[in-house]
Amino acid sequence: MAILEGKVAYEAARRLTSADFSRLEAIHQELEREAAANNADGFFEANQRLSLGTAGDCQQPLSGAPDRRRAQGHQMTRRDSLRLAGRMTQSLTEHRGILAALKDQDGALAEQRMRAHLLSGREALARLASGGELSAMPKDDEHGGSR
Repeated sequence: MAILEGKVAYEAARRLTSADFSRLEAIHQELEREAAANNADGFFEANQRLSLGTAGDCQQPLSGAPDRRRAQGHQMTRRDSLRLAGRMTQSLTEHRGILAALKDQDGALAEQRMRAHLLSGREALARLASGGELSAMPKDDEHGGSR
């Protein structure tokens, strides 16, 4: 997935229009708000829209059907990894770097940062599997529902 999504970021950097970038930037602002609220679920959902928006804006699917099914099977685990101490902040910093590379239309840098981001997420999953320390999450009623 890191190679595929890296290529998507590379192509997006080359093909994004200013309107496309504005849409991605608006979604990224949702990431910023959700991270500030320490809302892992909201952050994850905005991240999904950002990933799909990047793929759509470069006019190619995020992945083929088998890869997409596999990715959907891992979504909950990726969502859960955002509850690891420091992971949401780390992910947000990585997203900022990817967005900067997209804005500069630097395909090679966008690809490199996307791959690093996905590998970082994989490392977070390994920490989660080995019992990594979870961060404190807001109470259910602070964000209008249960987690």
